[in-house]
Amino acid sequence: MIVLSWNCCGLARAAAKRALRALIRDIGPDVVFLFETKIPIDRVRKFLVSLGFYNLDFVNPKGKKGGLIVGWKIGVDMEITSKCNNMINGLVFFDPVNEPWMISLVYGPPNRNNRGTFWDDVDKGGKPIATPSKGGPNAVIDKNGLIDLQFSATVKHVPASSSDHSPIVLNTNGEQGQGKKPFKFVEAWTRDETSMFVVENAWKKGFNGTPMFKVCKKIKETKEDLHRWNRDWFGNIQTKIKEKWNQLDQIQKEEPTSENLEKEANTNLELHEWLIREESLWKQKSQTKWLPATDLNTKFVHLSTIVRRRRNAIDFLKNQ
Repeated sequence: MIVLSWNCCGLARAAAKRALRALIRDIGPDVVFLFETKIPIDRVRKFLVSLGFYNLDFVNPKGKKGGLIVGWKIGVDMEITSKCNNMINGLVFFDPVNEPWMISLVYGPPNRNNRGTFWDDVDKGGKPIATPSKGGPNAVIDKNGLIDLQFSATVKHVPASSSDHSPIVLNTNGEQGQGKKPFKFVEAWTRDETSMFVVENAWKKGFNGTPMFKVCKKIKETKEDLHRWNRDWFGNIQTKIKEKWNQLDQIQKEEPTSENLEKEANTNLELHEWLIREESLWKQKSQTKWLPATDLNTKFVHLSTIVRRRRNAIDFLKNQ
């Protein structure tokens, strides 16, 4: 089952309706949860039905603030159990069949002072697991009997349009394959002085628009330029180390002339530099800040990196 959750920042706007229609066309959700609709259900019921969501439940806004709507398509067996101004709870008797589970669709209170009490109340309702979004947790998923059901869900953000909040997509069956890896700045790049020129040149590029738009475009250009620079110039650290070891091996097999001895010394320096970069890379990956600055390329660092990846991975969701 695929669930689309989105802070639409007002569903009366034509831009919001166009964006929602495009999202539903591209993602194909079985359930859609819209919050901060700012208009009553009667003004958008026909529109949502036209998108295939014949089953609707809602919490109308107070004036022009708030408003929740959840819609699900024919074939999705879901029953709403409770609702308030910030949350709609429901039991799902679908995917898998005959194994009901609970989903809590949450619009976190925008007022920071109210968040603590609200999330305490949510926590008491079954210890659900929250998926954060911009401005605080905006979607909560809880499932009973998860280990037995081998529940393997994925949650991702998709690009936002007509709203400053990114839509959240939950796929209870997971997704095949992996998407494009997110950009990550490699600390070892700073040991190559040309990296500074890449950043400087990218930041000098001119763009038209608001100050924040310009900043976003400059950051994007910097990421793209660093990616190309890493591919064409810096290269893979492990590959470079292997190349230097092979070069050193070939030089040491030759006659120990003054020229070869100089080559050997230079290659040793280059190899040492790449080994330092490798240590920096593993230190960054492991995120173990308290390690000493020397002898970091150890089995412990490699293992701690693997452990951190395992710890960060969401393999399943569980109840109490």
